[in-house]
Amino acid sequence: MKRVEKLKYKKEKGLTLLSLIITVIVLIILTMVTVTSFKGGGIIDSTEEVVNEVEVDAAKTDIELSIAKKMVTSKKAITIEDIFEQLEQDGIIMPGDSNKETQQVKTKDQGYVFVIRKDENGNWEVIFEGNVEIQTPELTVSITKNTSSIVQSVILTITAQSNIGIKSYDAPGEATKTYSSGTTSITETYVVSENKTYTFTVINSNGNVRSTSITINNVDASAPTVTLSPNGGNYTAPDDGDPTTADGNATIKTTITASDVGISGLKTLKYAWSESSTTEPTSWTDFTNGETVTKTDCVAGKIYYLWTNVVDAVGNRAQDIKVSNGFVVGSSTAATNSITLTPNYNTWTNTDVTVTVKFGNNLTQGKTLTCTGTAGTDYTKNGTSSVVVKTNNQTVKATAKDAAGNTVTASLTITIIDKDDPTAPVITVSSQTYATSQTVSVVTPSDDGDGSGIAYYEYYKSETATVPTDETTGSVMTGK
Repeated sequence: MKRVEKLKYKKEKGLTLLSLIITVIVLIILTMVTVTSFKGGGIIDSTEEVVNEVEVDAAKTDIELSIAKKMVTSKKAITIEDIFEQLEQDGIIMPGDSNKETQQVKTKDQGYVFVIRKDENGNWEVIFEGNVEIQTPELTVSITKNTSSIVQSVILTITAQSNIGIKSYDAPGEATKTYSSGTTSITETYVVSENKTYTFTVINSNGNVRSTSITINNVDASAPTVTLSPNGGNYTAPDDGDPTTADGNATIKTTITASDVGISGLKTLKYAWSESSTTEPTSWTDFTNGETVTKTDCVAGKIYYLWTNVVDAVGNRAQDIKVSNGFVVGSSTAATNSITLTPNYNTWTNTDVTVTVKFGNNLTQGKTLTCTGTAGTDYTKNGTSSVVVKTNNQTVKATAKDAAGNTVTASLTITIIDKDDPTAPVITVSSQTYATSQTVSVVTPSDDGDGSGIAYYEYYKSETATVPTDETTGSVMTGK
């Protein structure tokens, strides 16, 4: 008869002879052992030695328990509650056939279990002893990456196995993923585009948690950057100041500097000029980092754009700056592109003429101001802002350049200065003797100076030979 039958019979008929003998042996041994301590949920330490010496029929039975497939905790013995619940389910003991407050469980070796209890007389008895297939819960998590080379993104493969099933998986920034019962292995992928440490957590069906981390340092997801100096602007068509000659085309230029904020380094440095800011060019020109590039065939009235094609070693392309602001080429006659020379007199004068210079806002470089003649005698100059012309027929000339070096020239010849007196008039008298009347003849004076001409002349009658002053008002004469 199997031990199960004996246990059931014991409840119905009383103690068997074998049980009585066992009880006596246990009591004798217990009286010889000093009980020193209890452990929560475990048996008295000395009891293990007692149980190890007990031989019962149940130790020789081939009772098969499914308990190991259901009740498993990480590196712990099966609890008394687990054992008795399964024993009741398997029909080894009847429901209510135990007093769990006094029943204890102890593992002898891995997978070998004793179940003991005190009977109504306070005696210890073994109600189950046998091999139980206790599984140690396993949960492994591993992470691999697809490459160690510098790339834009790395693909991580997360693999996990658990002999009792996997419950859930957590990845940074993603919702928790759960699995159906019986899933013992999983393989997940995760794409990273930033260098840092990533931690992944897997929980198995028994609640065990395993977190595994990996540090990524071979990602370059950062695009290079480009600076342009200048980035667009207003420019002028050249003007040599001579309306009889052609002035040619304008030039625009800028300095391109590229930098890589990532770790892969710059690989491609190209540029192209275009009249479109939306359609990318198909033909490119290489440039050296920090190089100044120019376009010399620009026409007044058009806008030009510089496109860049700057790429790092893993394929990230610079978006800032991919296309420039507009380089606007205007006419030299526009106020912002022209030079204005303004004299303070526009008609004949017998004083100095001051010519003031105004440069257009786009003409910021290479300003000059000159005048023909001899400095100090024919003119005096005040930097590039004005010049005082002292003598007639002197030419004032001003030049300036825009940011790209396009030159504008303006000139003005002063022809309104007349500081020379007219020739004195010739006066004759009809008779040199006294007479009741005389005829006075006056030869009209001439202007032999710079050509302003005679404006008017006057005569004055006096009984003395004193020459009147300039302030004396006489009678206007109309000539001989």
